Amino acid sequence: MKLNGWQRLWVLVSLLLFVPTVLSLRVSFPTEETIYHNWASAGLIEFQHWYGDETGGYATYAEIQKGKSDVDFINERMKSIPSPSDKDTEVRLKFKEAVVRINSEYEEQLHKLPETQRNTVIVHVLWWLAICVTLYVFGWLIAWVRRGFHKQAT
Repeated sequence: MKLNGWQRLWVLVSLLLFVPTVLSLRVSFPTEETIYHNWASAGLIEFQHWYGDETGGYATYAEIQKGKSDVDFINERMKSIPSPSDKDTEVRLKFKEAVVRINSEYEEQLHKLPETQRNTVIVHVLWWLAICVTLYVFGWLIAWVRRGFHKQAT
């Protein structure tokens, strides 16, 4: 099968569009590390939600990464909280429930990681194919319109 100039251009553009598709896939591809960072951030957000005011301020995730693990940081902050009162015991229970929920979500995300990775690749490839097919159809339609004008002129 011989390709005309427009089809060759379409093949070239399709191959060039594959580069941003791969780059996008690389950025959005889920890994254990990204799941871990999301888990740590979620834990920190819950901690700050329940204990931020009592401990005298908030910390960002970047501050935590300056040498302490997330668990060490949270344990240190928990020790700085005054002795438990009835209200504090209730807060601790709610915080513990939130941590259990976050941990179960983390385990579920790790369990589903291969499926999530496969789906991410499939979505990116399908988007790339859809764009390539759309470009081909537009090229074919433009050629069809152009042929219609050339027939009228002769």
